[in-house]
Amino acid sequence: MFVPWSSGTCCEAATPFATTTTAGQIFFATSYILHMLGWAFATLFVAGYTGLVRKPA
Repeated sequence: MFVPWSSGTCCEAATPFATTTTAGQIFFATSYILHMLGWAFATLFVAGYTGLVRKPA
């Protein structure tokens, strides 16, 4: 079982897969980029749905 707070360092706990290989680094970078895009699109969706961003009259 993976427990993120069990390790002494945050970076080792946050990455339970091998980032020493090229495939691991590509996976980590792709995962990070997709995660950030997901948050960006979710933020834009909520802003548009709630009407926080309006066209100037």
